[in-house]
Amino acid sequence: MKFTLRKKLILVNLFLLVIVTASASFITMISLQAYYKSRIYDQLKVHIDEIKYLLSQPYLASFSPSQRYRYLTEFANSSRLRLTLIDSSGVVLFDSRVPMDSLRYVENHLHRPEVQMALKKGIGHHQRVSATIRAPLLYVAALNQTRFSGSGLLWRIRFIRVARSLNEVKTALAEIREKILWGSAVAVLLIALVGLWISKKITDPIQRLIQVAERVKHGQLDARFQQESNDEIGELADLLNQMLGKLQDDLVEMRKLQTMRSQFLGNVSHELRTPIFALQGYLETLLEQPITDPEKRKQFLQKAYQVSVRLNNLL
Repeated sequence: MKFTLRKKLILVNLFLLVIVTASASFITMISLQAYYKSRIYDQLKVHIDEIKYLLSQPYLASFSPSQRYRYLTEFANSSRLRLTLIDSSGVVLFDSRVPMDSLRYVENHLHRPEVQMALKKGIGHHQRVSATIRAPLLYVAALNQTRFSGSGLLWRIRFIRVARSLNEVKTALAEIREKILWGSAVAVLLIALVGLWISKKITDPIQRLIQVAERVKHGQLDARFQQESNDEIGELADLLNQMLGKLQDDLVEMRKLQTMRSQFLGNVSHELRTPIFALQGYLETLLEQPITDPEKRKQFLQKAYQVSVRLNNLL
């Protein structure tokens, strides 16, 4: 298959277009993912402040442990959060996703990354798949410096940790990704059509140059390139037209010179033929009929000499 210039231009344009589109889509998805996570992180920090305020309310201390557990669970669920309260040793005091009677089976949280970061910086965050609920979560933990009133669970709280599922981020990104893919496909198609039109505008004049060159190759020296633009191809067509015009003029001059040469040789041969025949006749006479008369022999020789002089003058 002939790999024409038009095909090369189309393939190069499509390759560059796909690379640029894929890169832009990738960067967009990464940026959106970072934006959504940052937004969720900020929301979780606001929720921690809300929870601190909620835990400081006097009426909460009057609740029974089961009532308090149910109240905090309902608050967390309504806020689409996972709320975990942890004491200074890492023991989980409350988890909105774990039943109250199952808390004793929850492993110690002191060495969780977000808790360790909160212990050092006051607030920490980490993203991972929850070992308890088996879902990707973004955790934000804050060191609690407030001593809440009441007994039991409230006064032992050292870390307040909230988490939100990243599945909604995945869903949103999947929808955006699908829209980007469709948009990119339409853009690639439209730009490919434009590229096809541009490549045609570039290669059509070159094809016409090739056609004229083929005509010149077969002897049609009157063929000329049609100059349609003022770009490089137009300049090339103009130069080639000038070259063909000069070549045609040179060939006309060569034909004229050839005609003149033929006429000259014809005239010269005619002028030479007469004295040569005369000289040949005199010499044959002397050879075939020996002349004993010195005077006649001298006349023949003089005529032969005159003919030779005439030949010399012609040359």
